[in-house]
Amino acid sequence: MPLRDIGSQAAIAINQEWGGFAGDFVAGVPLPTNVQLWAKPLPRNEAAFALFRNDGSGFQYDIIFSFNLTNVPSHYLGIQQAGLGPHNPTVECLVYDVWEDRSSRKKLTEPLEVRLRNRHVGLFRISECLSVNHTLV
Repeated sequence: MPLRDIGSQAAIAINQEWGGFAGDFVAGVPLPTNVQLWAKPLPRNEAAFALFRNDGSGFQYDIIFSFNLTNVPSHYLGIQQAGLGPHNPTVECLVYDVWEDRSSRKKLTEPLEVRLRNRHVGLFRISECLSVNHTLV
């Protein structure tokens, strides 16, 4: 979705909710060239992340790539406080794609398929992280 089209109530909520700090660029993440990860902690051990693509050209072709949720800093989700490692294959979270208005449960180690056009942002909210026995983290 182009930045000029932001009007989603879910996107506005992500922007306005305070989880300790305003969020930041996350460096060192294995992503396709010209794709950046930005992440923000939210209240209730939730987090939001945005994947921004800008290849510097005016071409509007899509790229599809896999993104692993372990790249979102685990301390945003309260996972470390619960004694669970960020690469624990038994932890799963609810992942909400803001622009598609679609949710799915994903294990932290399970890839999330992302499609981005140039100069577009994928925006996601992560919540309800569960341990292997489905206890809320």
